Amino acid sequence: HGVSTATPEDFERLLLEASAPNAGGGAGAKAALMTAKSLSANDMCPLAPWAELIGVDGEPMSGGFASLTDAADQPLVVAFAHYRRSSQLVKQAVTSLSQALPRSLPVQLVVVTTDSCADNRKLVKKSAVPIIPLRIEDPMRSDWCSAYGLTSESAKYELAVFIIDSDTGKCVSVNYDCSPVALTDYVKKAAAFWQRSQ
Repeated sequence: HGVSTATPEDFERLLLEASAPNAGGGAGAKAALMTAKSLSANDMCPLAPWAELIGVDGEPMSGGFASLTDAADQPLVVAFAHYRRSSQLVKQAVTSLSQALPRSLPVQLVVVTTDSCADNRKLVKKSAVPIIPLRIEDPMRSDWCSAYGLTSESAKYELAVFIIDSDTGKCVSVNYDCSPVALTDYVKKAAAFWQRSQ
């Protein structure tokens, strides 16, 4: 046993259903994916643009994606983001993850915002789970936004979530319309799927 017969497409469908607003009516999530999608499951994630993101110390991440994965030593990076400044969706997601995500999951959580470094520090300060906050300085000219499909158009939708295999840089899953309340279940299912596929 132990061998998963689920395809990445099955997994994407499962996650979309789980993370759709009012779970079960996945039309909203599917429509968002059709209009804003730039990455899919099994795509190689662009790793170079991570170096432009700014940490809470106000400095760009000179080591880029590798500095995230080296420090955390977790097999999966879960990055969630929203284009809008001071997004309530991001705040709700941090609260939801802090309250319900098991600390034992093999994931490094990363929130990518357009907020100030000080606001990002406040955002994650009270979280019960470790979350690395990163800042997009100018979303209109950001290579990270371009590479990951975050645009002013995507601000109409809920959170963009990228689950990335730390070793390969490959997308395990991508969702461009994830409800903050559904994010915890989405991450749990992605981690379980990844573990079965190893």
